[in-house]
Amino acid sequence: MIGIADVKLLNLGMLFPFVEVES
Repeated sequence: MIGIADVKLLNLGMLFPFVEVES
């Protein structure tokens, strides 16, 4: 089962690397 917390963690895991590279 995928919970909201899991989705948020996935989004953070996918966004943070891009944010670090962009900045």
